[in-house]
Amino acid sequence: MLTQSHTDPRTIFKSSPIKNLKISTTLKGRKATDQTRAKMSASRTGTKNPHFGKSLSKHVLDAAAILSGTPIYVYDQKTFKLINGKPFRSIREVAKILPISTVTVPKKIRYS
Repeated sequence: MLTQSHTDPRTIFKSSPIKNLKISTTLKGRKATDQTRAKMSASRTGTKNPHFGKSLSKHVLDAAAILSGTPIYVYDQKTFKLINGKPFRSIREVAKILPISTVTVPKKIRYS
């Protein structure tokens, strides 16, 4: 078991800023030929793509929906409590729970 190390293993392969600048300036304006682009594309299509067959987890998709969407607060008319106990994250979710169309929900939101 390794208890101490004199070099940080994460910094072994890091190059200096000067080296990075030289590489960057050398590659600026460089264009791949159509043949090279076709080869690069073929090397990553279908099952060769590292993301082939994978999808984002439900947790990640829910977090993205919460960040990108506007919460919709729907209250019970008699008790003034939130329906579903929390705000809905999308118009589609409101339409699933309530007997209302996805076209009608934005209209009701605008005019209320």
